[in-house]
Amino acid sequence: SQPSVIRLHLEEFATECGWDHLYVYDGDSVESPLLAVFSGLMYRKNFTIRRIPEVFAHSGSALLHFFSDDAYNMSGFNISYQVNACPTNDSSRNCSGNGDCWNGECSCNTGFTGAACNIPRCPNYCSAHLGRGVCNEKQQRCICSAGYTGNDCSQTIAHGYWTAIDAGETEGFTPPGSASHGAAVFHDTLYVIAGESYGKAEALLYMYDFNGKVWETAHTESKPAPELRYGASTVIFGDKIFMYGGVIEGKGVCGELWAFDVSAKIWENITVKAEQCNETYEMCGPLRSAGHTATIVTNYDQIGGGGKKVLSGGGGGSSQKMVVIFGHSPQFGYLNTVQEFNFGTREWKIVPTRGYPVKGGYGHSAAYDPLRERIYVYGGIVSESDSSQLLSNKLFSYEPHERLWTLLETAPTARFLHT
Repeated sequence: SQPSVIRLHLEEFATECGWDHLYVYDGDSVESPLLAVFSGLMYRKNFTIRRIPEVFAHSGSALLHFFSDDAYNMSGFNISYQVNACPTNDSSRNCSGNGDCWNGECSCNTGFTGAACNIPRCPNYCSAHLGRGVCNEKQQRCICSAGYTGNDCSQTIAHGYWTAIDAGETEGFTPPGSASHGAAVFHDTLYVIAGESYGKAEALLYMYDFNGKVWETAHTESKPAPELRYGASTVIFGDKIFMYGGVIEGKGVCGELWAFDVSAKIWENITVKAEQCNETYEMCGPLRSAGHTATIVTNYDQIGGGGKKVLSGGGGGSSQKMVVIFGHSPQFGYLNTVQEFNFGTREWKIVPTRGYPVKGGYGHSAAYDPLRERIYVYGGIVSESDSSQLLSNKLFSYEPHERLWTLLETAPTARFLHT
């Protein structure tokens, strides 16, 4: 007979973020597959975040391991569980109260969909009270008025809008979910590289075809090939995806630089030309780092003929370089460094910077503005002192040709691990 399926539902969860963790395993030991890790404030009194998924253990057993320090106490957690029950967003009712449960699967009532019958087919009544749309009962979907879109007609087209690519639109294989992965677009394909999937990923690289709306595994015969990792950076240059750094399971943070040839589908371990390091604590690139960002910029000489900027990397070299900002190192902690890699010469440097005294950070975002020739850096976890870190809401600009930092307007909210 099939083992029982145990469904865990988080009723309340409030622990010290980053310090107190709950680990959930699909089995009866910590060697079993890891299903989830929770930390922070999710549900408490009148506070709730948007969505916490239920956790399903399919082995017939589930192990919950809670790790905590003794520095700061919060209310903890309350978790209910059921065996061979249907999914739901309300543990007191099957199928969220919007369907019937049959052999562990929901049969949804008219007007609802989803595995837990918790998704209205006409959410928010199609924003009818704002005159933006109406619900078509026959088609069971929203029909939006001119100028509006979205599953509930709440988005104004002129302001830009999101489109959800539903799982139902992609037939066949779908890769496992992951976090702290990289992504790059080449022609009509999205490449998702590495990431933490709790051991579920069977490949380092997955591809999504925008035209066919199908996922594929990028098979490669490369030997050697990079190991699975998370927290690495990725950029695409020419027809190659460059992946730097990250955390390798069982080995820790690395400073490797790999290139994946999209056309030939082979990996290459890039050997860089770095400056010699003699001092014990001197920083030498490429640093072992995770949680940094990498951005491609045009590589100009700072002073050219006639006072004009000229492209560097002459003699057949590249006129572009990869700028790596911040990150976390097992040796140096939170990094406030800027590293540069020249694609043509394969030179790697840790460069001196000036301007605003930035602090080391992890999990920030960075985007290059080619018109103003600067990189905008926002958020992340930053080191305030040797013993304290905090989420940043600061926005900086970095001018890679002048190597100059400037503090800009702070954002309304602080965040990290965004894009």
